[in-house]
Amino acid sequence: MRSFSAQRWLVLAAIGLGLGLAGVFSGRGASAQESAKKTTAARGISVHADEEQIKRLEEKLDQVLANQTKILEQFDVVKEELRIIKIRATLRGGS
Repeated sequence: MRSFSAQRWLVLAAIGLGLGLAGVFSGRGASAQESAKKTTAARGISVHADEEQIKRLEEKLDQVLANQTKILEQFDVVKEELRIIKIRATLRGGS
């Protein structure tokens, strides 16, 4: 009984630690973005250039997503073929 409660405590502590770290890192990301915007504005760098970079990045991410979709479709085909081969091998080996 004692080990069960210790395990439960360990799981709860791990979850709490994970949530705490996630909160810390998400807060740092937001403050880093805000400071980057302030620095950019202070230096006089065009915000328009940042928007173009974001647009190019989004286009690349869309391309990566499309490539991943194609790869997963091909993977599904290979997986189905392997399933059929497995069935045939099982039937031949069993007779």
